[in-house]
Amino acid sequence: MIASIFRNSLCLEVFNRPIILELTDVFRVPEHPLVSTAGFLISTKVAESSVRVVVHEEIAVSRLFVTRYRHRSECHVQNIPIPVVYPKEINDGIWGGEAIVKGFKKKGIFKRRVPHFWIPSLFKSVIYSEVLDTYMRIVITQRALRLIHENYGFDHYLLKTPACDLRSLLALKLKRQILIALADKTLYPNDPKKHTEVYAKYEQYLSAYTRKEIEWYGLTYEEACKKWMQLNVKQSQPLKIQYRSELIAKLKENKIKEVENVNVVSPEETSSWLNKLNPFSKSSKTQ
Repeated sequence: MIASIFRNSLCLEVFNRPIILELTDVFRVPEHPLVSTAGFLISTKVAESSVRVVVHEEIAVSRLFVTRYRHRSECHVQNIPIPVVYPKEINDGIWGGEAIVKGFKKKGIFKRRVPHFWIPSLFKSVIYSEVLDTYMRIVITQRALRLIHENYGFDHYLLKTPACDLRSLLALKLKRQILIALADKTLYPNDPKKHTEVYAKYEQYLSAYTRKEIEWYGLTYEEACKKWMQLNVKQSQPLKIQYRSELIAKLKENKIKEVENVNVVSPEETSSWLNKLNPFSKSSKTQ
Protein backbone atom coordinates (compact mmCIF):
# COMPACT_ATOMS: atom_id res chain seq x y z
CA MET A 1 0.00 0.00 0.00
CA ILE A 2 2.83 2.37 0.88
CA ALA A 3 4.48 1.62 -2.46
CA SER A 4 1.33 2.61 -4.36
CA ILE A 5 1.06 5.82 -2.32
CA PHE A 6 4.68 6.62 -3.15
CA ARG A 7 4.13 6.10 -6.88
CA ASN A 8 1.03 8.31 -6.89
CA SER A 9 2.81 11.03 -4.94
CA LEU A 10 5.51 11.34 -7.60
CA CYS A 11 2.90 12.48 -10.13
CA LEU A 12 1.63 15.36 -7.98
CA GLU A 13 2.74 18.96 -7.94
CA VAL A 14 4.40 19.69 -4.61
CA PHE A 15 4.11 23.45 -4.65
CA ASN A 16 0.41 23.59 -5.56
CA ARG A 17 -1.47 25.25 -2.71
CA PRO A 18 -5.20 24.57 -2.23
CA ILE A 19 -7.33 27.33 -3.74
CA ILE A 20 -10.75 27.94 -2.26
CA LEU A 21 -13.50 28.53 -4.82
CA GLU A 22 -17.09 29.50 -4.18
CA LEU A 23 -19.66 27.27 -5.76
CA THR A 24 -21.91 30.30 -6.19
CA ASP A 25 -19.51 31.56 -8.87
CA VAL A 26 -20.21 28.46 -10.98
CA PHE A 27 -23.65 27.25 -9.94
CA ARG A 28 -26.47 28.78 -7.95
CA VAL A 29 -26.04 26.59 -4.92
CA PRO A 30 -26.42 27.97 -1.37
CA GLU A 31 -23.85 30.61 -0.42
CA HIS A 32 -22.44 28.80 2.62
CA PRO A 33 -20.48 25.94 0.95
CA LEU A 34 -16.96 26.36 -0.37
CA VAL A 35 -15.10 23.90 -2.53
CA SER A 36 -11.36 23.32 -2.28
CA THR A 37 -9.16 21.64 -4.85
CA ALA A 38 -9.20 18.50 -2.73
CA GLY A 39 -12.94 18.30 -3.23
CA PHE A 40 -14.10 19.06 0.31
CA LEU A 41 -17.18 21.13 1.03
CA ILE A 42 -16.56 23.25 4.10
CA SER A 43 -18.57 25.89 5.87
CA THR A 44 -17.59 29.54 6.08
CA LYS A 45 -19.67 29.87 9.21
CA VAL A 46 -17.18 27.86 11.27
CA ALA A 47 -14.10 29.26 9.47
CA GLU A 48 -12.77 25.95 8.14
CA SER A 49 -11.20 27.26 4.97
CA SER A 50 -7.77 28.72 5.63
CA VAL A 51 -6.18 28.12 9.05
CA ARG A 52 -4.96 24.58 9.68
CA VAL A 53 -2.93 22.95 12.41
CA VAL A 54 0.79 22.70 11.64
CA VAL A 55 1.83 19.05 11.69
CA HIS A 56 5.21 18.59 10.00
CA GLU A 57 7.17 21.69 11.08
CA GLU A 58 7.91 23.77 14.15
CA ILE A 59 6.93 27.43 13.99
CA ALA A 60 9.34 29.83 15.69
CA VAL A 61 7.85 31.75 18.60
CA SER A 62 9.67 35.00 17.79
CA ARG A 63 9.70 36.49 14.30
CA LEU A 64 12.53 38.91 15.02
CA PHE A 65 16.11 37.68 15.12
CA VAL A 66 17.94 34.71 16.57
CA THR A 67 21.63 34.25 17.31
CA ARG A 68 23.76 31.61 15.67
CA TYR A 69 26.05 30.50 18.44
CA ARG A 70 28.70 29.11 16.11
CA HIS A 71 29.28 32.30 14.07
CA ARG A 72 27.89 34.84 16.57
CA SER A 73 25.68 36.37 13.90
CA GLU A 74 22.01 37.18 13.63
CA CYS A 75 19.58 35.95 10.99
CA HIS A 76 15.94 36.59 10.28
CA VAL A 77 13.47 33.89 11.31
CA GLN A 78 11.60 32.48 8.32
CA ASN A 79 8.59 30.28 8.93
CA ILE A 80 8.42 28.60 5.55
CA PRO A 81 5.90 25.74 5.39
CA ILE A 82 7.28 22.37 4.40
CA PRO A 83 5.95 21.18 1.01
CA VAL A 84 3.71 18.15 1.49
CA VAL A 85 1.89 15.84 -0.92
CA TYR A 86 -1.69 14.64 -0.38
CA PRO A 87 -2.16 11.37 -2.32
CA LYS A 88 -5.56 9.99 -3.30
CA GLU A 89 -5.23 7.20 -0.71
CA ILE A 90 -5.62 9.79 2.04
CA ASN A 91 -9.37 9.84 1.30
CA ASP A 92 -9.68 6.12 2.13
CA GLY A 93 -8.40 6.50 5.69
CA ILE A 94 -7.92 8.96 8.53
CA TRP A 95 -4.36 10.28 8.76
CA GLY A 96 -4.91 12.98 11.38
CA GLY A 97 -3.62 15.80 9.16
CA GLU A 98 -0.41 13.99 8.19
CA ALA A 99 0.76 13.74 4.60
CA ILE A 100 3.80 12.76 2.54
CA VAL A 101 6.74 15.12 3.07
CA LYS A 102 8.97 15.69 0.06
CA GLY A 103 12.53 16.87 0.55
CA PHE A 104 16.19 15.93 0.35
CA LYS A 105 18.30 13.62 2.45
CA LYS A 106 22.06 13.91 2.97
CA LYS A 107 23.84 10.86 4.39
CA GLY A 108 27.15 12.56 5.09
CA ILE A 109 29.08 15.84 4.98
CA PHE A 110 30.79 15.01 1.70
CA LYS A 111 27.79 13.20 0.24
CA ARG A 112 25.46 14.70 -2.29
CA ARG A 113 21.86 15.21 -1.21
CA VAL A 114 19.26 12.97 -2.81
CA PRO A 115 15.46 13.34 -3.06
CA HIS A 116 13.54 11.57 -0.34
CA PHE A 117 9.90 11.02 0.66
CA TRP A 118 8.83 10.66 4.30
CA ILE A 119 5.62 8.59 4.42
CA PRO A 120 3.60 8.30 7.66
CA SER A 121 3.24 4.86 9.23
CA LEU A 122 -0.17 3.41 8.38
CA PHE A 123 -1.99 0.55 10.08
CA LYS A 124 -5.54 -0.76 10.34
CA SER A 125 -7.52 -0.25 13.51
CA VAL A 126 -11.12 -0.74 14.63
CA ILE A 127 -12.88 2.54 15.51
CA TYR A 128 -16.24 2.83 17.27
CA SER A 129 -18.74 5.62 16.62
CA GLU A 130 -21.10 6.15 19.54
CA VAL A 131 -23.60 8.25 17.58
CA LEU A 132 -23.80 5.83 14.65
CA ASP A 133 -23.40 2.80 16.97
CA THR A 134 -21.03 1.20 14.45
CA TYR A 135 -17.60 -0.42 14.51
CA MET A 136 -15.40 0.46 11.52
CA ARG A 137 -12.08 -0.96 10.33
CA ILE A 138 -10.12 2.04 9.05
CA VAL A 139 -6.58 2.75 7.85
CA ILE A 140 -5.23 5.18 10.43
CA THR A 141 -2.01 6.76 11.68
CA GLN A 142 -0.60 6.92 15.19
CA ARG A 143 -1.24 10.67 15.32
CA ALA A 144 -4.92 10.24 14.42
CA LEU A 145 -5.31 7.56 17.07
CA ARG A 146 -3.69 9.84 19.64
CA LEU A 147 -6.03 12.69 18.71
CA ILE A 148 -9.04 10.39 19.12
CA HIS A 149 -7.89 9.47 22.64
CA GLU A 150 -7.18 13.11 23.50
CA ASN A 151 -10.72 14.10 22.44
CA TYR A 152 -12.25 11.19 24.40
CA GLY A 153 -13.80 9.42 21.46
CA PHE A 154 -14.03 9.20 17.69
CA ASP A 155 -17.22 11.28 17.46
CA HIS A 156 -15.76 14.12 19.54
CA TYR A 157 -12.64 14.14 17.36
CA LEU A 158 -14.60 14.43 14.10
CA LEU A 159 -17.03 17.05 15.41
CA LYS A 160 -14.33 19.23 16.99
CA THR A 161 -11.84 19.09 14.13
CA PRO A 162 -12.41 21.39 11.11
CA ALA A 163 -12.41 20.01 7.58
CA CYS A 164 -9.03 21.52 6.69
CA ASP A 165 -7.41 19.48 9.50
CA LEU A 166 -9.28 16.24 8.83
CA ARG A 167 -8.14 16.35 5.18
CA SER A 168 -9.93 13.09 4.40
CA LEU A 169 -13.06 12.45 2.38
CA LEU A 170 -13.88 9.41 4.52
CA ALA A 171 -13.70 11.49 7.71
CA LEU A 172 -15.96 14.16 6.21
CA LYS A 173 -18.51 11.57 5.07
CA LEU A 174 -18.63 10.08 8.56
CA LYS A 175 -18.88 13.54 10.11
CA ARG A 176 -21.80 14.34 7.81
CA GLN A 177 -23.61 11.13 8.84
CA ILE A 178 -23.07 11.97 12.51
CA LEU A 179 -24.40 15.51 12.06
CA ILE A 180 -27.45 14.26 10.15
CA ALA A 181 -28.18 11.68 12.86
CA LEU A 182 -27.95 14.39 15.53
CA ALA A 183 -30.00 16.94 13.58
CA ASP A 184 -32.78 14.47 12.71
CA LYS A 185 -32.54 12.68 16.10
CA THR A 186 -32.43 9.26 14.44
CA LEU A 187 -29.80 7.75 16.75
CA TYR A 188 -30.74 4.67 18.82
CA PRO A 189 -34.39 4.43 17.68
CA ASN A 190 -35.02 1.27 19.76
CA ASP A 191 -33.45 2.57 22.98
CA PRO A 192 -35.03 5.83 24.20
CA LYS A 193 -32.80 6.06 27.27
CA LYS A 194 -29.60 5.69 25.24
CA HIS A 195 -31.00 8.09 22.63
CA THR A 196 -31.51 10.85 25.22
CA GLU A 197 -28.11 10.24 26.82
CA VAL A 198 -26.07 10.28 23.59
CA TYR A 199 -27.98 13.23 22.10
CA ALA A 200 -27.39 15.34 25.22
CA LYS A 201 -23.68 14.45 25.00
CA TYR A 202 -23.21 15.70 21.41
CA GLU A 203 -25.97 18.30 21.09
CA GLN A 204 -23.52 21.18 21.55
CA TYR A 205 -21.92 20.60 18.13
CA LEU A 206 -25.14 21.38 16.23
CA SER A 207 -24.97 25.07 17.13
CA ALA A 208 -22.25 25.67 14.49
CA TYR A 209 -24.38 24.35 11.61
CA THR A 210 -27.84 24.72 10.13
CA ARG A 211 -29.80 21.82 8.67
CA LYS A 212 -29.19 23.12 5.13
CA GLU A 213 -25.43 23.35 5.73
CA ILE A 214 -25.32 19.77 6.97
CA GLU A 215 -26.92 18.59 3.72
CA TRP A 216 -24.02 20.08 1.72
CA TYR A 217 -21.26 19.23 4.20
CA GLY A 218 -18.63 16.72 3.08
CA LEU A 219 -19.72 16.50 -0.55
CA THR A 220 -17.20 16.43 -3.35
CA TYR A 221 -17.39 18.93 -6.21
CA GLU A 222 -19.04 16.37 -8.50
CA GLU A 223 -21.55 15.31 -5.82
CA ALA A 224 -22.42 18.95 -5.09
CA CYS A 225 -23.04 19.63 -8.80
CA LYS A 226 -25.28 16.56 -9.12
CA LYS A 227 -27.20 17.54 -5.99
CA TRP A 228 -27.69 21.07 -7.30
CA MET A 229 -28.93 19.76 -10.67
CA GLN A 230 -31.41 17.42 -8.97
CA LEU A 231 -32.77 20.24 -6.82
CA ASN A 232 -33.08 22.70 -9.70
CA VAL A 233 -34.16 20.42 -12.53
CA LYS A 234 -37.11 21.77 -14.51
CA GLN A 235 -39.50 19.59 -16.47
CA SER A 236 -39.64 20.71 -20.07
CA GLN A 237 -43.10 21.36 -21.52
CA PRO A 238 -43.92 21.37 -25.26
CA LEU A 239 -44.72 24.83 -26.60
CA LYS A 240 -47.96 23.70 -28.22
CA ILE A 241 -49.27 22.58 -24.82
CA GLN A 242 -48.22 25.90 -23.30
CA TYR A 243 -49.83 27.98 -26.08
CA ARG A 244 -53.00 25.89 -25.93
CA SER A 245 -53.29 26.43 -22.18
CA GLU A 246 -52.75 30.18 -22.56
CA LEU A 247 -55.35 30.37 -25.34
CA ILE A 248 -57.94 28.47 -23.30
CA ALA A 249 -57.31 30.73 -20.30
CA LYS A 250 -57.80 33.88 -22.42
CA LEU A 251 -61.00 32.49 -23.98
CA LYS A 252 -62.37 31.71 -20.53
CA GLU A 253 -61.63 35.27 -19.43
CA ASN A 254 -63.76 36.51 -22.35
CA LYS A 255 -66.52 34.07 -21.29
CA ILE A 256 -66.64 32.06 -24.52
CA LYS A 257 -69.21 29.29 -24.16
CA GLU A 258 -67.32 26.76 -26.30
CA VAL A 259 -64.43 26.55 -23.81
CA GLU A 260 -66.37 26.53 -20.54
CA ASN A 261 -66.01 22.77 -20.11
CA VAL A 262 -62.41 22.63 -21.40
CA ASN A 263 -59.76 22.31 -18.71
CA VAL A 264 -56.28 23.80 -18.86
CA VAL A 265 -53.69 21.02 -19.03
CA SER A 266 -51.23 21.03 -16.11
CA PRO A 267 -47.55 20.06 -16.55
CA GLU A 268 -48.16 16.84 -14.55
CA GLU A 269 -50.97 15.79 -16.84
CA THR A 270 -48.86 16.70 -19.87
CA SER A 271 -45.97 14.53 -18.76
CA SER A 272 -48.28 11.59 -18.07
CA TRP A 273 -49.94 12.07 -21.48
CA LEU A 274 -46.57 12.14 -23.23
CA ASN A 275 -45.45 9.03 -21.37
CA LYS A 276 -48.35 7.12 -22.87
CA LEU A 277 -46.99 7.81 -26.34
CA ASN A 278 -43.49 6.73 -25.33
CA PRO A 279 -43.13 2.95 -25.86
CA PHE A 280 -39.99 2.83 -23.68
CA SER A 281 -41.57 4.44 -20.61
CA LYS A 282 -42.35 2.24 -17.60
CA SER A 283 -46.00 2.04 -16.64
CA SER A 284 -47.73 0.37 -13.73
CA LYS A 285 -48.69 -2.56 -15.98
CA THR A 286 -45.17 -3.25 -17.21
CA GLN A 287 -43.44 -2.96 -13.84
